[in-house]
Parts: sequence; C-alpha cells; structure tokens
Amino acid sequence: MPRFERSPAPYRGKRREQGLRRLISFLVGLALVALLVIWLVNSPLWERITHRGQEESAGSEVTEEQGQTSSSEGAGEPQTGEKDLPSEETDSQKESTLPVDPAKVLAAGKYFAVLSREDTASLEEAVQRAVAQGADGIMVDLKQSGGEILYRSSLGEEAVVKALSSDPYSLEELSALCWQHDLLLIGRMSTFSDSLAASHIAGSYLTVESGVAFLDGYNKRNLDPYREAALAYLTRLAEEAAPYLDGMILSDLTFPSYGKPYLIALPQSPDKGSQLLFCAQELARVVSQQGAAVWIEFPVRALTDASYASVSGQTYLSALSESERPLPVVLKLSGAETDDTVARLMGLLPESLTVIVEHTLKESSAEDLARFPGAAALLCPLQAS
Repeated sequence: MPRFERSPAPYRGKRREQGLRRLISFLVGLALVALLVIWLVNSPLWERITHRGQEESAGSEVTEEQGQTSSSEGAGEPQTGEKDLPSEETDSQKESTLPVDPAKVLAAGKYFAVLSREDTASLEEAVQRAVAQGADGIMVDLKQSGGEILYRSSLGEEAVVKALSSDPYSLEELSALCWQHDLLLIGRMSTFSDSLAASHIAGSYLTVESGVAFLDGYNKRNLDPYREAALAYLTRLAEEAAPYLDGMILSDLTFPSYGKPYLIALPQSPDKGSQLLFCAQELARVVSQQGAAVWIEFPVRALTDASYASVSGQTYLSALSESERPLPVVLKLSGAETDDTVARLMGLLPESLTVIVEHTLKESSAEDLARFPGAAALLCPLQAS
C-alpha cells in the first residue's frame, strides 16, 4: 500500500517564546500602572484634584442659582443704569443681624482720648499718655474725609493702594497696646465723602442725569450711597478693621451739600435719609459680626439747620431712634459752646438715643463730662506730654 506523505509538523518553539515575552511585558506594564495609581491616590496632588472638583461642582450650582438673578439685572455700566436699591430682609434675618449692644463699650462716665495723625507716629508713647490722662479708651481715625486710609491696610485692590497714607500706622499694634493697658479702642471711618475711592472704583460715584460724574463745590467726586459698589468698598474696609476694635464710628453719612446738589441723579425712593440709614445698619451688621459696636457721627448743623439736613440727607435720627436697637450718636462740638447751647442741642435729639459728645478743646479731662448732661461718653484730643 502506498504511504500517505504527510507534511512535517511546523516548529512552534519560537512562537511560544514570543508569546511569553509579550505576557511578561503586559504584566510588568500592569504592575507599573498599579504602582502609579497607588502613588497618585496617596499624594497631595490627588487631594488637590478632588478638592478642585468639589469646588467646581459647588461653583456650578452657585452659578446656576445666580444665573436667574443676573439675567434679570441686565448688563452694562452701573453708572448709566438704575441705582442699586437695597433688598428687603425677612424678620428672622433682621433678628439675627442686630447691632452689638452699645452697653458692651459704653458705660456712664467713659472718657476717650482722640489720637491725631502726629500721635500715631509713636503708638506706645500715645497709649502711655492716654493712660496718664486717665482715659478709659482711645479713638483713632481709620479713614478720613476725602478717602485717605491712615492704618496699614492689607487689601490689595487699586482703590485702597491709591488711598493709603504714606506713613500708615499699625492697627494691630495699637490694638495690642490698648489690650495690654486695659483701654478700649474705637476707630472712626469716613464713609461717603470719599473722592479717592470714587475716582478709582467704577460704578461707585454720584452722577448727574446724563450719567457723568457729579462734582461738588470742591470739584470732587463722592461715593453714592445708592450704589452697591460704594457700600461694598466700605464693607471690605470695615471687615478688615473691626477685629482689632471695640467699636467703630461711622462719619460722613451724608450726600454733598456744597455746590449744586440739585443736579445729582437720585431715585424717587427710598429717600436720602432712609438710604443713608440702611447703609449705616448694613455696616453695623458687618462690624457686629466681628464683635464690635457701631456709633454714628452726626453734625450739629443737621440739628439746627433743616435745609442743610434735607439736602445732605441727614434726616434719619427719628427713624434711627425707633429701630429695635438704635445705634448711639456721636455729637461733635467745638468745645466752646455755652452750657445753655449744649443743653439745647441735647434736647433736639430723640430721647431714646444714646449720645456721645466729642469736642476739640485740648484742655479737657474726664471731669468735663459733667458739662454734657445725658451724654454717655466724652471724646476729646489726647493731651500733650
């Protein structure tokens, strides 16, 4: 029988070797990937990645919530649009944001030494003089009329940098010195009489009907109490300074009265007095969250000159006195008023308001408080050594 010729079986050894090499390479690569994953999960980079993801997720939710609000507000430069009007608070919000009780800082017979710019050049010496003078506390200017910032602010925005004094004092150091000597520390902040901020913050200044900046009789701009950007700037400064203070005085809560104020573009409501009071209460809320009390400086002229009070918007004392926790009022005198004049001025204030008197006479002491019946405290210049 013929033999069937069969092809020889192919040689497979080399293919097996190649397959084995591929398998080993795959396993090595898989092990390297596993080691890389383990390293990544246990490294700080993983925390950053996951944290950023959480922030982006939260941010997208906030953006969605704000989207509906922003779409209704519209776009464009605030100075050419409608004024930013305050929103109504609920009763529960008002209850939780009441100003700090003035009794936290004020008590009968309190006497505060007012530091000048020259006094802040040597803080330790100024505090020692206040102690020797028998003062219960110190009052210092944080921001002056016109906008100059006198303390060393760490806010880096352009408006603050442009307004910062060439020789600012350390509010932190002054606070530590007052605490060391058991002195109260009060800071005074000018609010809307601020031409520096009004020149560097878009959408913050008063305008005429055409949208052009209003210039007062001194050819200066002023912050607009109706503008959100103006109040936000003051809020940032108040938040920064308040932790170092026992109290803060808000001064220049006013509209310009010198020049041609009738040219200022104003909404029909709320009226100027109501808007100024709203701003004061908003700033008081922010400062109170830092544990400090708030006082309002009120000029004598607004008590005696009804026309001036109307133009400047300083007509809010009655509404202030009817609030649940009225802010105390600082009445600034020259110090040269007669006792009869002082008594008449004190009688023009609503009875429910706590009154602090400030006068500018250098020759003063705690005993001078007796000249101002009904006053809870006296502010007067720090005496020379």
